[in-house]
Amino acid sequence: MLLETLDVRKNDILIYSQNKFDFESNFKIIFKRDKIKRPKKISYFEVCEFVKDTIPKNLIVYRLLTNVQGLDAFSTKYGYFIKIDHKMELVYFDPVFALKDLKHLKFNLEPEEFRFKIQQVGLTTLSQSDDEAVYSEIYNFDLKAEEAKSQNDKIFADAIFVFDDNFIDKEIISNKGTTTTLKDEKVLNLKTVIDTDEASDKKISKVNLSDDDVTSSIREQKVLVLKRALGLTKDDSNNLEELNKQIKSFPGKENINPKPDPETEIIGNSVFNLFKTASNFSYLNNRKDESYILKIDEE
Repeated sequence: MLLETLDVRKNDILIYSQNKFDFESNFKIIFKRDKIKRPKKISYFEVCEFVKDTIPKNLIVYRLLTNVQGLDAFSTKYGYFIKIDHKMELVYFDPVFALKDLKHLKFNLEPEEFRFKIQQVGLTTLSQSDDEAVYSEIYNFDLKAEEAKSQNDKIFADAIFVFDDNFIDKEIISNKGTTTTLKDEKVLNLKTVIDTDEASDKKISKVNLSDDDVTSSIREQKVLVLKRALGLTKDDSNNLEELNKQIKSFPGKENINPKPDPETEIIGNSVFNLFKTASNFSYLNNRKDESYILKIDEE
């Protein structure tokens, strides 16, 4: 995942992840207005707060689509619910969380018949509703099997800071915090289905969540259950109270869609400028027109 706030005058941040199944060491935050910019550790739960908050931002996450009718999205263990174009949707911060979630999602379909896609989805803040962000979808494309296993969004952070002499790509190590680990589960072997026809592609769809109020409540319950599984309590979950103070210190929350000046448009949208100059990332060329359906490989 990649999260970049759009207020460039104060407290501007960038968060990225590295597709590791680790709730503590996977996510890094960079304060872009620091004199010397260096990544620092940020927990999964702190990232959830930033994603939900109404601060204007761009966001890259991952979507799971399947050929299962009536998939129980609320059975997710590692997914997160956000509002995209005013509808609640299940997303994942990294492909690895989606792959790990396949063992927990409830559906009635034999494994050999199960087909799915993992899409990278680019979002930007659209508005706010019930004091949380509503996003607008900018782009999406399917990941191949190997990409789903090896995707590392640090490449976007590297590209953003490549010409910044004040950026040091060495993490600030802190002794604070609690080590939070779950028993790791082997990532399923995947295979990209090459010979697919148009009909099979149309059967692959995302999960629809109709009741936003119910989904919001269940989201908080899921986060709490995951904290308990990791041995966290309200008091030791990586200083969330301090994080809330940081979030509240961001300017611009009273006006979620201020008219951007040229500086804001250029710097604030640097994430998507990367995709407009696709020559920098050749694997993105024409990807929006390509379909990659995945299946579980039993071999």
